[in-house]
Amino acid sequence: MTTVKQGIKFELGRCVVDPSDHSLRFHSLAEITEAPSCITVQPKFIEVLAYLASRYPDVVSREEIIEQIWDGNGYVGSKALTNAIWHLRQQLKPISTEPIIETVRKSGYRLLIEPQYNAVDLVDDVDVLKQLQIRTEKLTIALKRSWITVVC
Repeated sequence: MTTVKQGIKFELGRCVVDPSDHSLRFHSLAEITEAPSCITVQPKFIEVLAYLASRYPDVVSREEIIEQIWDGNGYVGSKALTNAIWHLRQQLKPISTEPIIETVRKSGYRLLIEPQYNAVDLVDDVDVLKQLQIRTEKLTIALKRSWITVVC
């Protein structure tokens, strides 16, 4: 399985989403001759979009998004999430005439366009697990050596 590093640029159709500067850059069909138009959105809106992209194609519950983006503050997060989804839908209209974010009744939200990431920004979970196992083994050996030194 592969996961995505947090805060990484990705593309949704003709839109480049850049969490580092909270921007959406839209490329026209004639992108070679025209510079892409760019808009800046609120940081929480980009965080919501990036989180939905990282979970594509899964339906993500409102509770999970509130937990991840608003640190579980349901009072603030519930209304803010509704607002964020509305604004994202408005801002993403240039990508497609079809909906970009789907509301799944009684379940949550789902991103309908597959996000495209640069291969460098993807992390292979198996490699990460192997690296963690090697570090654990080295730390265990170091701990045993220090324990033996203390006892002797």
